[in-house]
Amino acid sequence: MPPIDPFRLTEAQMRAFNAIARERSFSKGARLLGVSQPAVTQQVRKLEQAFEVVLFERRGSGGVDLTEIGQRLFRITQALDDINAMALGVLRRQRAATSGRLRIATASPQVFMPLLARFRARYPDVDLDVFVGGTHDALNKLIDREADIGLFPLSGNDPRLLSRPVVRQRLMALVPSSNALASRASISLPELVSHPVIFRTSASFTQTLAEEALRDQRIAVHPALRLQSREAAIEAVANGIGVGFILSEDLTGDPRIKPVKLARVHKTVMEGVVCLKQRFELSPINDFFNFAVEQHGAATATGGQHHA
Repeated sequence: MPPIDPFRLTEAQMRAFNAIARERSFSKGARLLGVSQPAVTQQVRKLEQAFEVVLFERRGSGGVDLTEIGQRLFRITQALDDINAMALGVLRRQRAATSGRLRIATASPQVFMPLLARFRARYPDVDLDVFVGGTHDALNKLIDREADIGLFPLSGNDPRLLSRPVVRQRLMALVPSSNALASRASISLPELVSHPVIFRTSASFTQTLAEEALRDQRIAVHPALRLQSREAAIEAVANGIGVGFILSEDLTGDPRIKPVKLARVHKTVMEGVVCLKQRFELSPINDFFNFAVEQHGAATATGGQHHA
């Protein structure tokens, strides 16, 4: 009989590690697997001892955080849950209503909240957890499997991702309602940047389009402020610190600000629904993705705006 490989990674160890990493707790991970806490603790201890690694850092509250190597391992072991869920989905799809938990990462809550509302109306048994952040942050959460669905601007052609368009946005100027520019039907870029300008950080897709438009017209701008979030930039404009840029569907209805069309600027971005190709067959990921595509198709067929 061949000797047991001391560096062998067993299924029990992977399942125990994955459950604890997902729940960020030994006790909750044990409940998830339906076993005792000492059982999962023993599996993780064997794993850590065999490979001389530390996978978790214990917190005083009883929870745990993943170490760097633990995070790297978790990105791989999450596929175990995906495979199991996809197999169950195939077996249950014909007999069970869509239910479960869906984690959504979006860079455009104003754009996609109506879509989320309609999805909830059709699938009331699906719990939605929504993360709102920049496009870069939302994309990273999707790739790291911390989110199931992404709703943000589409760019590039990442072979890991499956995406479909939902709404096209146009770059516009954003000015205080008290500014004389607010009464104009359109303004030029030189007119806009003759006022103090509010910029977003470089990770913002709005900022990317604004900088492209400025480069196209060879306009150099030194911003009065550079802010990380859309909300902060809107507040800065609303308080008269300067003018800025916004996408056409990101409007808030705030009476203190006014979006104005930019003359001779035709910068647009298509925003859409995104998921990892490997996870497309998971329910409710598959249900949400198909629902978003269906909603976009219905809007197109009726000749309406391609709103979410």
